[in-house]
Amino acid sequence: MVIQRGEVYWVDLGEPQGSRPAKRRPVLIVSDDLYNSSKLATVVAVTFTSTLHLGDMPGNVHIAEGEAGMTRA
Repeated sequence: MVIQRGEVYWVDLGEPQGSRPAKRRPVLIVSDDLYNSSKLATVVAVTFTSTLHLGDMPGNVHIAEGEAGMTRA
């Protein structure tokens, strides 16, 4: 299976530890498809959260409701 840039997957990120994302949540694949199809078996992904105040923190991006075409699970 080759994972491609722009795809969204539901991933179990395990139990919460500190401020890192945890539990089952969607992730967006952002790594280049050449990298994704390499023998490294690694992709770069970003997580989504519905906690709106986190979108205002440095390094985070706020996506308006409906913009990502996702519904809450």
